[in-house]
Amino acid sequence: VPGSGHDGRISQVDVSAYVKQRMEGKAPVAKEAGEGTQTPSPPPLPDFSRWGAVRTEKLATVRRLTAENTSTSWRIVPQVTQFDEADITDLQAFLDRHAKQAEKQGGKLTVPAVLMKVCAAALQRYPRFNASIDLEKERLIYKDYVHIGLAVDTERGLLVPVVRDVQKKGILELAAEIVDTAQRARNKKTKPDEFEGGTFTISNQGSIGGTAFTPVV
Repeated sequence: VPGSGHDGRISQVDVSAYVKQRMEGKAPVAKEAGEGTQTPSPPPLPDFSRWGAVRTEKLATVRRLTAENTSTSWRIVPQVTQFDEADITDLQAFLDRHAKQAEKQGGKLTVPAVLMKVCAAALQRYPRFNASIDLEKERLIYKDYVHIGLAVDTERGLLVPVVRDVQKKGILELAAEIVDTAQRARNKKTKPDEFEGGTFTISNQGSIGGTAFTPVV
């Protein structure tokens, strides 16, 4: 739906006009330049060398795709942030108690492994958070599987390989799979299809400190 508002925002009038055009079998008409469009072109950059010396570096494929996808996501995905606090004393005791067992299975028992399992349980309990909206056919697509993307920081940039069927796996099994998945992503051994099909994503920024952060979808 082409938006006529500021920065391409879509109003009720835009939606009504789009529906009318679809019902009449007409293709939606993009707005004139300056009136706002669904995918506005980025503005030209200034000549930064006017203010001092600069260096240029060709953008790597991963970083280019990351920029494109996050920019698209920022425009079309509602960005909502909510923070809360939780007492994880018992969780830490659980991690300490089962750490050696996880190591024997090739994993490292950390908070993300537990959170991944918790998220899977929540997504099954509240399936609308594990669904996709098909606006063209006006329907919700519910997924009976839970595939969770794991944000991994690599030399090539941020990658998000997917751990599949989290709802069927135990925490120790997930701990081992997280280690394996992250290592293969950093060593360029992941296959293209391992980045597809995710229904939810978790990211761990604990190593850099801070109190809270808001990732872009």
